[in-house]
Amino acid sequence: MMGFYFTNGVLMQKIIKYELLFIFIFTVLVLFGGVTFGILFFAGVAQTLILIFLLHIAYKNTGDTRFQTARRSIGVLFLLFIVSFGIVEGLLLKTAVQSHHIREEAPDAVIILGAGLKGHELSNTLRERLEKGRELLTVNENVPVVVSGGQGPGEAIPEADAMGAYLKTHGIREDRIYYDKTSTTTYENLRNAEAILRHEGLHNKKVIIVTSDYHILRAEKISEELGLDCTGLGSESPLLITANYIIREYFAVVNMMLN
Repeated sequence: MMGFYFTNGVLMQKIIKYELLFIFIFTVLVLFGGVTFGILFFAGVAQTLILIFLLHIAYKNTGDTRFQTARRSIGVLFLLFIVSFGIVEGLLLKTAVQSHHIREEAPDAVIILGAGLKGHELSNTLRERLEKGRELLTVNENVPVVVSGGQGPGEAIPEADAMGAYLKTHGIREDRIYYDKTSTTTYENLRNAEAILRHEGLHNKKVIIVTSDYHILRAEKISEELGLDCTGLGSESPLLITANYIIREYFAVVNMMLN
């Protein structure tokens, strides 16, 4: 049966080799494969289930309780992961749905978070955020806006410059726009934006943060830690993009909670 009629030591070696092979393939895909985070996530889940099955078969064929102990330990950890994943994803989805409309009084300031360029060209995600922000700024004619995003790999200019140019092209006056051109993470986006608002005397005012709907939960939590009185306004993305990034957000949220 699948080569399991070996000594316990040989069987353990085969399972270890299987794990090492998967880790190697997984690493290659992450670094060079260009596959989405969602695909890698489901591959990891499938691999964990396969490992639990292999350990079960190994125990049945050898009677070695070490295989049973390993299977149970991995199974419990996997179950805890699935439960936590379900809870966080539920919160992300709830926050995303609620973020599509703002029903509160007009803000005193707006922050739009960057989302990547291709050379000089806006990514689809960034364009969606900017369009959502432009709608808000058009309704609230004199409200200032901070565009936040530095220059990353493959980007010809800082994201903030491209964001400002888009807003000006679509009717937002230059004197309303403040630039954060150095941030590279969500935390830096919001920390730098908070510093700009503080300098302009808007630190304790009502702020709306515009970002992708799946990103709202983390953006609001970070903003609260920085002392901002904020509400998130979420832009929508295509289903496949949302599905991929909302899975990635689980790990980002857990990392934020642990640090």
